[in-house]
Amino acid sequence: MALLARILGAVLLGIIVGVGAALLRAGVLLPQVFNPGEKVLVAAWIGDWGTGSASASPGHRAWVAVNGLLAMTVKDAVYLIAPTDDAGDPLLETCTYRLSGGEQDAFWWSITLYEESGYLPDNSGEALSVDATSVGPGRWQAIISPEREDEDLPWLSSAGGGQFNLLLRLYRPSDEILTNPEATIDPPRIERLECVS
Repeated sequence: MALLARILGAVLLGIIVGVGAALLRAGVLLPQVFNPGEKVLVAAWIGDWGTGSASASPGHRAWVAVNGLLAMTVKDAVYLIAPTDDAGDPLLETCTYRLSGGEQDAFWWSITLYEESGYLPDNSGEALSVDATSVGPGRWQAIISPEREDEDLPWLSSAGGGQFNLLLRLYRPSDEILTNPEATIDPPRIERLECVS
């Protein structure tokens, strides 16, 4: 009887931990992860300079532990996420977008497409990011779509992405990005071109 009670207790504990982790990942348990004054808004892009810092709240640290594995401190990298296009509409796998931008005041940058749950989409496009190396210096453009349409432009495959997000990483950002991001970051534009139903 004691063995059965221990087994049932272990199963119950496993269910509680599993449900708690799912709620944490969904933002239900800790919906407020950004520390006041550290949230950065640049066009469609949202960042938080508290990631990896000693001033990060326990809620923020828990969110990063679940959603931002291997996140660096702001001196090494800053992260900005775009859940919408420039018009404020959600980014959808069924739409085609033009992503465009310029050089950033950082050592290197990249933009990666993630499905809403925070993982890379499971697709065969093998084209989930663009970076400073792949687009070259100066102004650039890329296309986001479920299938490649233009061989001349860099492409991010949204196939399997559903409602997706874009993550901009700025590695070794300048002091100006850290102190005055809204004036220093050249936010990549996300323009919806067309959608299919």
